[in-house]
This record gives sequence, C-alpha cells and structure tokens, in this order.
Amino acid sequence: MVTGGRLHALALLVVALLALMAPSRADARAKAYRAGYYSGQTSQGRAITFVVAHGRVSELLSMVTDTCKPGKWYVTVYPHTARVTSRGDWYHRTSGRYATVYHGHITGATASGAIDDVSKNKAGRICHGHVAFRAQRGAPVHVARATVGPRGTDVLLTLAVPAANNGNEIVPRTSLAMLVYGSNTGCLRSYRAADAQSRSAQSSGFIGLISDAYVTADYGFALFKSHKNGAFTFDVSTNTLLRAPSGQSPFSTVCVMLYSGTPATLTPSHNVALATLHGPLVRGPGIPNTQP
Repeated sequence: MVTGGRLHALALLVVALLALMAPSRADARAKAYRAGYYSGQTSQGRAITFVVAHGRVSELLSMVTDTCKPGKWYVTVYPHTARVTSRGDWYHRTSGRYATVYHGHITGATASGAIDDVSKNKAGRICHGHVAFRAQRGAPVHVARATVGPRGTDVLLTLAVPAANNGNEIVPRTSLAMLVYGSNTGCLRSYRAADAQSRSAQSSGFIGLISDAYVTADYGFALFKSHKNGAFTFDVSTNTLLRAPSGQSPFSTVCVMLYSGTPATLTPSHNVALATLHGPLVRGPGIPNTQP
C-alpha cells in the first residue's frame, strides 16, 4: 500500500529532480551548441565520432594516415577530453614529443575542425598527418522492435557506435548509458517517474522501468546480440508484462534515452540526454527462449 507520506516524499523527489536537471537561462544563452552524439567523416574518408556533454568533447575516435616520406603510418586517434567554450570552440594537445593536436568548433548541431598528428613508425621515421572533419549531431540508437508476451517484455535495439574487442567478442566501445521505460502518456511526461524510480531503493515498484544501465552492461546481459555493418543489435528485457494497447495495462510505447552520466546516480544534474526516441509496444513473442 502506498501511504500519503510516501506519495508526498516521491513528489518532493520529482520536484528536486526537475530543479536539478533544468538548465538555467544564462546557461542556455551562453551555449551556442547542442549536447549530443556526433558522427561524420574526415577529409581522408575515415569515420569520426564523439560526444558533447557536460561542457566537454569526449570519446572522440577516428584514424589518421600519417605520411612518413617514404611510406605511410596508420594512427588510431584515441579519446581525449577537451573543454568547450561558450562560443563552441574546443582544443586539446596531447603530451609528449609526438603530439596530436585537436581543435574544433560546434555551432548548433554541426561540428567541424582538424586534427594534426606527429608520430614515429617502426622504422624510426617521423610521420606527419593532417585531416579536417565535419560531424553532425544524431541519434545512434533506434528501436527495432518492442513486444510483450507471456514471458515478459523485450525491446530490440540497434546502436551505431565504435566497436572494441574485449578478448572474447566484439562489444560497444562507449561509456554512455541508456534509460529504457514504458509509457502511455508520452516519453517526456513519463521520463521523470522512470528516472526517479531508477534512483530509488524501490526501483522495481515502477513497472514501466525496463533498464537503466551502461550500454556495455546492457549489451553484456542481452539475450540476443550481434555486430554487423558497423552497428550493434541487442535486446533489453524485463519479466514485467508491459501490456500492449489491446491489453488492460496502459503501456503502449517504449521510450529510450541515451545519456552521458552514471546510471541510477543520486546527482541527476550530472547526466546529459544525448538522444531520445520511442517505438510502439505491441503483442508478440516478448522475451525470446533462444537466440534467433
């Protein structure tokens, strides 16, 4: 039974979350760029991806082909965090004799910039590389299917992020997290309740909550997962029956929020939504017995 005191406490929690997560007008005016997941190409035709959140550029990953005269040297550009100014400019120089210099600019949802690299190949030659890049804010995650059946609710997702090999399998190379939940009133209206419950000791009490975890954790526990053509496909599931519109329960939509931060953290203002999307919840197989 939910008492009046517990309802009042939950209301206070939701109000506190709203206050913490709402950006000030001064912050909105100062930032000429949008937080999000950015992807694009370099002038050498390589893919480049990075995250803009918390006033910083992070998780930048690409490749640069350096010229060694003679020969070429292929360099993977690893993530380095850089602070973004209020005008959308950012810069970072790695330490050491053979440095990589990143500088870019973000306006609205478009980013551009350049990377200059100095490296030393196995033959001892000094190599130099330079690329320009352009990238656009987008949603790398999509709902492929969401069904509810006798065994529970299953949401199949596709995610286009860089890949890594953990020694056993190819896995997503990202530190981002996802909040997956059910709704019947719209994702934005239901978000606060799902978010608040994921941060409480009674998270299982909100039956709309499907998952709140790092992407790598969701992928590791997935019942179905694959990596093909640069994209990961995997499912998140719950034993809770989130009934489709034809049923008696109100959930008709599955909502997904990709964010930068810590799942179930008690400081939600530190989490930044990078992409939000939704898909219909329909009757179907639900949680699969075996991988297809």
